[in-house]
Amino acid sequence: MRELTGRRYYPGRQFSTLLEMLHQTAASNGSQMAYMYRRDPGEHVHYRTYGELIEEIECLATGLLQMGLAGKHIGLLSENSYEWAVIYLSVINGVGVISPFDAKLPPIEIGNLAKYSDAEVLFFSPKQMPKVREVAKQSSVKYFVCIDTMKSKRKKLQLPDDKRFIRYSDIRQRGATALASGDDTFKQLEIDVDAPAALIFTSGTTSMAKGVMLSMKNICANVMAASGSIEAFPGERVLSVLPLHHTFETTAGMLTPLYYGCCICINDGLRHLAANLMEWSINILIAVPLLIENIHKRIDKGINESGRRNVVNLTRSLARTMRYVGVNANRRLFRSVLDGLGGGLRMIVVGAAATDIDIINTFSDFGIEFYQGYGMTEHAPIIAVTTKDNNTIGSVGPPIDKVELKIDEPVSYGDPTGEILVRSDSVMLGYYKNPEATAEVLTQDGWLHTGDLGYLDETGSLHITGRSKSMIVLTNGKKAFPEEIEMYLNLIPGVADSIVWGDINARDAVDICAQMQVRYTDLPIDDKSDDEVGAYLQSYIQFINKKMPPFKMIKQFVFTDEDMSRTTTMKVRRHIETEVIRNKLAAAGMTMRQANGMNINRLKKR
Repeated sequence: MRELTGRRYYPGRQFSTLLEMLHQTAASNGSQMAYMYRRDPGEHVHYRTYGELIEEIECLATGLLQMGLAGKHIGLLSENSYEWAVIYLSVINGVGVISPFDAKLPPIEIGNLAKYSDAEVLFFSPKQMPKVREVAKQSSVKYFVCIDTMKSKRKKLQLPDDKRFIRYSDIRQRGATALASGDDTFKQLEIDVDAPAALIFTSGTTSMAKGVMLSMKNICANVMAASGSIEAFPGERVLSVLPLHHTFETTAGMLTPLYYGCCICINDGLRHLAANLMEWSINILIAVPLLIENIHKRIDKGINESGRRNVVNLTRSLARTMRYVGVNANRRLFRSVLDGLGGGLRMIVVGAAATDIDIINTFSDFGIEFYQGYGMTEHAPIIAVTTKDNNTIGSVGPPIDKVELKIDEPVSYGDPTGEILVRSDSVMLGYYKNPEATAEVLTQDGWLHTGDLGYLDETGSLHITGRSKSMIVLTNGKKAFPEEIEMYLNLIPGVADSIVWGDINARDAVDICAQMQVRYTDLPIDDKSDDEVGAYLQSYIQFINKKMPPFKMIKQFVFTDEDMSRTTTMKVRRHIETEVIRNKLAAAGMTMRQANGMNINRLKKR
């Protein structure tokens, strides 16, 4: 068993609450822009300073306290917005317990989560109005607060004829009036930093939902620790793209930039990502691998169309050589590429899944710092991240400051891989209303079982090899990790993504099976019939199998041209996707062995 405790690479400051953190930032950057955003693509840009952000938090929080909502659970259902940040920071700083919901959930699940979380208030954006109307029909929520300030001036907003529906702007104004008359209740609040402050659901549907209870201490500890691994500067622009209801975006894309005094620019939508990078000269991008892959493809396409592929390859080699001898000229050498990304992009931080090593190397050669992180909601969420001093490609870096990490119970003798356990002030309080599930992952002495498998290398960097739950246990007792095999499949030209699982065959043995999601436009073959695509993929699988020990070889595969079921951070939902595959096989009366090499969507019934 190997243990390691993270350390700081950069100096930082201490604070007990997020409001204290904001006041610290505003003390030296009060007139600095905290937010830039539009109501709709094409409209004018709104700007908010740190001073204005704090003022709006105080107004909204005071208004909520005036309504008698101290200590209440408050839901938040909205797309990314400036108001999302204001609501989150108002509630969490002593008013009550904030519970962000996935804005893509259907009405029935929103209602279920509101009930399960004991929400008495539900803030929602104008776009969510149709769903919230449905929720309100059978909900005990006391107030449905429409964030009316989010609407475009071109659109009218009409609230339902229901006294439970009120406007965000009215609560804010109520608070502003109370503050003007001397109400300092919010400013005088004493926050219990060990009490639940946020309730985050790790899965959308209530049948699988686990409500992670995070305290103010948990969240602040994570921001302070993360700031010791990656350096940002006041005034730098961070593009907010990922959904804020995920703790990765909340901590890495909102709270940590606010700690540094950065300006958060809210993306106009994925279709406008490239335009926002250009227009706002973004410096820092927090993303998931799929977003970075799309940017990489756009750059790659431009290079190919320019006919300068050989020149770029030679320049990359030159840049690496110069960097090796201490001359960092990458950004000068690739000025034209960087200008195509807005000119200012200097850092990319990726979480949620592993990024292709070739893509990391490409951006690094262009002079963009590329960092890979790892975390989980139960740890608020950041656990480890690569750093400028320790950026081992293929790893997620060392643990962040003061995070104890150990590898427990290796999967086999002589193998350094085992379950990743962590302990720090960022570890959650537990799962809401679920002491049994809490006991399964939290030990008496504070260690959190992540359920992830990995190992620490000689540099102290953590490598993730898979999930213990997705691990395939073969009949001979050997273990295979889907993620390891998927990494090879995803390198096949034309394969957008893949999923690997264990399928029980007619002999009650376990076969390793795969489904590949193909992108026909990227397949380097002329004949794209199902038979030819299957043969093309089969040739690559034979090549991959030669690299694998016999027990890890792929026995059968199918392919699809349809997108697989994904989470909002673009991870494939394994349990759902494998169930879809089994249902399609059953409908056709086929086994995986019989369907081997076929398009899963065009199986002929037997």
